[in-house]
Amino acid sequence: MQRDSGTGQFPARPPTSGPEATADAIVAEARHLIAQRDGPILIALDGGSGSGKSTLAHLITGTLDAALVQSDDFITSDIPDAEWYARTPSARVADALDWQRLRTEALEPLLTWKSAKWQTYDFEAARPDGTYPMRTDFVEREPRSVIVLDGLFSTRPELSDLIDLSVLVDAPVETRHKRLSAREEPSFLARWYPLWSPVERWYLEHLRPASSFDLVVRDGVAIWERGAVPLQGGERVQPESTMTCSTLPLPALPDCHKAPPNPHWLLDPRILCLHLPSPVVRSAT
Repeated sequence: MQRDSGTGQFPARPPTSGPEATADAIVAEARHLIAQRDGPILIALDGGSGSGKSTLAHLITGTLDAALVQSDDFITSDIPDAEWYARTPSARVADALDWQRLRTEALEPLLTWKSAKWQTYDFEAARPDGTYPMRTDFVEREPRSVIVLDGLFSTRPELSDLIDLSVLVDAPVETRHKRLSAREEPSFLARWYPLWSPVERWYLEHLRPASSFDLVVRDGVAIWERGAVPLQGGERVQPESTMTCSTLPLPALPDCHKAPPNPHWLLDPRILCLHLPSPVVRSAT
């Protein structure tokens, strides 16, 4: 959100939410990060299947001409179903993603301005035991100033030192299942749900809860959870621990168009959330 150069105030704009508004906020943050870096930056979009990660990833990639890497290309697919069923959810999470190959074949080369290429599993050639063979061709990506890593498990702790901006994309289970039903065959989902739903839940509840992300996108509204919040002109502030929210229309807040000392914005401008030490709205001095 840009402030008017003459008044220092945020210009009025109509209420916005959804993937386009969220993509705009991430693009703005990415451009700020690029200005501070000598090399490429990595944005990771994580979340359950059907939450809208890929829609957001393609919007960001198109706007920034970014290099897109999909974590699904590195999902472990050489463990037989019988062995997978025998594991606890936490044990499945440990091996769900071949993060070593993702790191060495895709992310590390791209982050050092080098081309990257990798093989994926052939998901059209399932074996009777539930495993898949590796494809013989390669996915190739050229280096860009922004890399977008899209997919579940993309913010695993083993990759955290490479990630500049972590984003959780969340949606109600009913919404996600409806989206999956629209794009996948019923026979596939009948096998997929018992294999992977417990894994997703454990991962997002225990290993990467919402509070561990920089940005959370929930039901089409984005909330900055951690880290610095970007402001006009490169000015940034660190959020404090207490959040006070008001759902009053913006015109009802007398100082709502001024930048408060510690803002915590929802992208829908009808709602203002501020990190403040007390439940009051303060304007900048």
